[in-house]
Amino acid sequence: MRPEPVRRRKLYEEVTNGLLDFIQSEKLKPGDQLPSERELMTWFEVGRPTVREALQNLERLGFVTISHGERARISQLDFGRVFEQMGVTTQFLLNKSDKMMGEMKEARLLFERQMVRRAAETGTEEDVAALRELVRQQAAAKDEQNAGSFMRCDMQFHTRIASVGDNSIYPAVSMAILSWLQKFYLDQLRVSGSEDLTISEHLAIVDAIEKRDADQAENALCDHLNRSNKLYQRFL
Repeated sequence: MRPEPVRRRKLYEEVTNGLLDFIQSEKLKPGDQLPSERELMTWFEVGRPTVREALQNLERLGFVTISHGERARISQLDFGRVFEQMGVTTQFLLNKSDKMMGEMKEARLLFERQMVRRAAETGTEEDVAALRELVRQQAAAKDEQNAGSFMRCDMQFHTRIASVGDNSIYPAVSMAILSWLQKFYLDQLRVSGSEDLTISEHLAIVDAIEKRDADQAENALCDHLNRSNKLYQRFL
């Protein structure tokens, strides 16, 4: 079996890796500045276009922030930014593949079932109050026929459930999945009468969380998401 040919790296990729090594070795923190473009040109013995391309690559990856006329600064890294980098590609795939859309909705259901159980088991009075306030805002958006606000409240409701506790990864995953499924949400808003069902189902979920009944909360969540999926398919 013949080995794969060696891929020649582009020069800016070498500079990118060199800068990542520098950031790690110097233990740079969010807000710290990188050396100037001129210094980097000297360090790596490359031209300005290569340095700029490497810095832009680091910005795309979420490692640095570039402002006109200033040296690049280290960004605050979190999982939200990591998922954001995947957003455009993921949405493109979902919009082009019904199979992948179905797989994403299945993954969402499995994820949210665990999140709502966790919320019922560990949620506080403040968590319950925050969820009820989001349902109230969603009802107000429905009365005002503000579809955009209604959708935002819906996404915030599900992400707020994932936010119970102090694990920052869960709400980041929740918001990423919901953002990737945004077209699915927008199509659902075409269905007349679905808003009232959504609000009542959200209230049922909150009631179960408040009672600390994990089984009831999970069942209410499953009923809600499965109903939404079936309704969406009927009106395609």
